[in-house]
Amino acid sequence: MSSCAKNHKDEKVELFDDFYKYIAYYPNDSVHQKGYYSNNEKTMLWLTYDNNGKITKAEDYSNSKEPTSFTDFSELYFSSQRVDSFITIEIPSIWEKSNLSQNYNRLAIFTNNGDTLKKYKQHLSVMLGSINDLQGMDSSTFESTYLKSIYDAHKGEVHFMVKKWYKRDKFYVSYSFTANNLTIVEHDFIFFVGDKMYYFFGSSVPDTNADVYKYFDIFNSMFYSIKYNGKSIF
Repeated sequence: MSSCAKNHKDEKVELFDDFYKYIAYYPNDSVHQKGYYSNNEKTMLWLTYDNNGKITKAEDYSNSKEPTSFTDFSELYFSSQRVDSFITIEIPSIWEKSNLSQNYNRLAIFTNNGDTLKKYKQHLSVMLGSINDLQGMDSSTFESTYLKSIYDAHKGEVHFMVKKWYKRDKFYVSYSFTANNLTIVEHDFIFFVGDKMYYFFGSSVPDTNADVYKYFDIFNSMFYSIKYNGKSIF
């Protein structure tokens, strides 16, 4: 550990390839600030808290020119939720877990039902597949097949923003498309463990450019929090 400010302590946890989660604490061990570093530069979501655990500042550092500030903190408080007997994930506390019908491969759905004025709700769906679904594909053919399925589903009118592999066993893609005069941003995360393949499908309808950054941060924060048998998958 190193000192980040007077009377504070901090820690960095490397998630992958010089990408770190950073947490600074007050002397009473409550969280003072947390965020992410990439190549020693701030990136993504940074949250600052008071001594009582309330957020006082929220900023996104994805834009290298200047941070984007958020004024609505309601979806930036996270709590751990169990997906199945192996998986836990941190979800915005105001999101609700839905009761599922008997669908053997759909594990959980989490939805922001708080804004009753919005017809389209931000949500995350978790599904379970089998490594047998890959039918002998390697990572490159899996990626091309998966991206083609997205193009086909939305008639090719797709704008990809981020495509990334993590150690070849975790794949993330974010993309946007237009449907019913709405711009929808999807966040898909897939990872493999043993003979299982977990799919996390996140969806948001940002009202502003700041919302684009906010939901990118929210979904990525969720994905980076995933634990399998109590251990981070990163």
